Amino acid sequence: MRFRPLTLIAFALSWSASSLAAEKSPADITDDFPQFIVPGHEKQMQSVRRLFWLHYQPAGPLIPLWDEWMPKSTLWPAMGTGQKLDAMRLRWAKALASRGMNA
Repeated sequence: MRFRPLTLIAFALSWSASSLAAEKSPADITDDFPQFIVPGHEKQMQSVRRLFWLHYQPAGPLIPLWDEWMPKSTLWPAMGTGQKLDAMRLRWAKALASRGMNA
């Protein structure tokens, strides 16, 4: 059985769309956060955007176990300019530079 990618996204988000809408409205998401534009699928793309925001907004450096995935996930939006743009980069630079290494 083959599924179209948007069908899978819609299916995965359908169970949580109402709870995401209650937790984070589009007004809570900053204007410079990436948007997903697929004509005819605006509602689903807003759900995807809210899902990414829900996980991006509180995210940052964690324990080394997550260093393979979290920098890519939290640095990809490249939000803002100047000091705002550098805030997440500086958090990661500090976290990664302070990781201990053993023999």
